[in-house]
Amino acid sequence: MADRGAGSQLWPMDYRLLSIFFALAFGCGSSGSTAGGDDGGDLGDAGVAFDATVPEGDAGIGTDAGEDPDLGGAALARYDLDAVHPEGGTFDVAADRFFVGSLGDGSVHAIDATTGEETVFFEETEPGTWWSLGMDIDETKGTLVVCAMDDRRVPDDVDPPYEGWVWELDLESGERVARHRLGDAFDTATCTDVAVLDDGTIYVVDREHPNVYRIPPDGDPELFVTDDELSASAIGLNAVVSLPDESALLAVLYLPSRMVRIALPDGAVSEVDIDGDFLNATPPLSGADGMTWSGDDLLVQFTGELARVRPITADWSTAASVTIDVPAQQTDIVHTPHGDYMLNGQAREFAFDQDTEPFALVRVDTSRFDD
Repeated sequence: MADRGAGSQLWPMDYRLLSIFFALAFGCGSSGSTAGGDDGGDLGDAGVAFDATVPEGDAGIGTDAGEDPDLGGAALARYDLDAVHPEGGTFDVAADRFFVGSLGDGSVHAIDATTGEETVFFEETEPGTWWSLGMDIDETKGTLVVCAMDDRRVPDDVDPPYEGWVWELDLESGERVARHRLGDAFDTATCTDVAVLDDGTIYVVDREHPNVYRIPPDGDPELFVTDDELSASAIGLNAVVSLPDESALLAVLYLPSRMVRIALPDGAVSEVDIDGDFLNATPPLSGADGMTWSGDDLLVQFTGELARVRPITADWSTAASVTIDVPAQQTDIVHTPHGDYMLNGQAREFAFDQDTEPFALVRVDTSRFDD
């Protein structure tokens, strides 16, 4: 999502105390986002400030740079980012690079995993204030698929207030090769995250409505399913992935945090019954945000916690979860061959125009789940 050194331009002050937390819990995909948590400079539940330089293993956060032989190649434990309020991200294995979006200006940035060099991969030139959110890679087409929104709350009398889009960006050139308006499928559709199947079909989740959209290969957006099970008390669908066998989608709702299974191809919706401490929303308004596969584990990012979810039944109707504390202000979790990296998008600071700590991708020690 987008221009937020210019964040104060997005909402007049009367929105801020009531609606920003709820209107700003953006989802992201293979990952997502959050609106709760301590200020970026405060100590999180793990007792580590996010900008602190801490030894590997202290609170499970690596901040040292350089070769990482244990993970099979050159990688940094921390990547400081120029992207402003990066909300969602993904990893391009073929090119060994991260992609992250921006709530500040809707741009998409590429980060070389070996050197840490960051470049602007795509920048929206259409008028308006843009947000780039959840994203996924279509390996068949060779594209980066990005969930984006055009914030049209300035001026306030524009209706609908904002629109959801899906961009397809060529992985070689960064050129946008397709642009899908979700309003063609549902009049006031918004967008938080995307999941791309092996055949190029794109599924999109909507945080404002209990809807999932489908974009067939070389086709137009269509309403795939709408169901009350996809609604939440505050913020709805926030991140989505497909099961490895592509028999279903798994999506998380922000608050109260739940996980749902959406069967493919019929769209039947059911809640995943999760044992353990999946819902441990501390601090307040810390809902389920980003999500990624890490091997056979499903990782779900909360503001100050990371959850590992494993199936009890093969169809994911039941699952078990454990959590670990991490520094606050996380908005996504990204799996790479070098390990799993948390993205601190600092959405609270974004919403309230507060000072920020350096934005970063930081590797988390997931072996702590077994402690």
